[in-house]
Amino acid sequence: MEGPSILVVDDHEPLREALRSILEAEGYQASAVSNGKEALRWMEDRRPDAIISDILMPEMDGYAFYRAVRERKAWAAIPFVFLTVKAGREEAVKARTLGADAYLTKPLEPAELLGTVGGLLKRAEAIQAAAAAEFEELKDELVTVLGHELRTPLTYIRCYADMALQDAPAEDEQVGTYWAGVRQGADRLTRLAEDIEMLVQLGTDQGRASLQDGITLRPDVTDILTVVGGQYEALAAQREIRLETKVEPNLPPLRLNVPFLVDALSRLLDNAIKFSRDQGKHIAFGARCCDGCVEVSIADEGVGIASDEMDRLFDRLHQIERDEMEQAGLGLGLFIARRLIELHDGSISVESTPGKGSTFVIRLPLPDHAP
Repeated sequence: MEGPSILVVDDHEPLREALRSILEAEGYQASAVSNGKEALRWMEDRRPDAIISDILMPEMDGYAFYRAVRERKAWAAIPFVFLTVKAGREEAVKARTLGADAYLTKPLEPAELLGTVGGLLKRAEAIQAAAAAEFEELKDELVTVLGHELRTPLTYIRCYADMALQDAPAEDEQVGTYWAGVRQGADRLTRLAEDIEMLVQLGTDQGRASLQDGITLRPDVTDILTVVGGQYEALAAQREIRLETKVEPNLPPLRLNVPFLVDALSRLLDNAIKFSRDQGKHIAFGARCCDGCVEVSIADEGVGIASDEMDRLFDRLHQIERDEMEQAGLGLGLFIARRLIELHDGSISVESTPGKGSTFVIRLPLPDHAP
């Protein structure tokens, strides 16, 4: 395993290289640059675990470099050590006033350097662990809020909207339209609440274990997939889009939690219909057995996905074409779909050409081939 990454910033080359050698001998990944501007360029492509910086340097001194680092949210917590020949009290006070984590003076002993760096890294790790634990507690609280404080009133709103729709005078279309809008909004909020609750469960070991409890060996894989395809054929037809289902007969048994698999497939099929947009488009939903797995594919002729979106496509809270899509949501659909497939030891991939369409492929391992 590679050690933590340390960035050394000093305009004196012999010292710079000496510091790098000391750090590398201790197992760190050490990189060295000559001034603050060069360091900022270096950090655009990577984030060090700690920084050791001289104060007196050309182009950008250590203080200006420190301020530039702290202005970036992604870099604000990086341990920062000032290193200088100035040993006066004034310089030490200034460094501490700025918020530097440590201040070392030249010449220094290797043990002093390594002790300071090691201590700061341990402290940073402890802070991150505490923050992670606090976030886990927050997620547990969020589940409670969504389960009881949000979904319950939404249930009332949906029920009363349904009753109002039933009782609305047939001659007053405007009243019916209003209540239909209320019901539609409540349905959307309910789906968002369910997605967030699912997201929180998928983010904890206990939640994932609970979700996996319902996975059993199912011999009716062909029937399950055929029913899903049939349901979405009708939905696509309402948009004048042709969805064709081709599921290979007699697919082998798989270990599945059927509601979760259907949930993942539904998210992908919903997207295929939504992003097809134009009438007359074609969507192919198919499944076959190959290479020790059942391969499920969803191919559309929609807008496709831009190349710069592909790397972030399955990221949490990432929404494709958010500015252009009405009621875009939170951008959780593909993230949750991938996590649900991974609960089955499966994988999901995508190929896409902007303007021509996308193909999502799910691979679910046969029981004898599961990892």
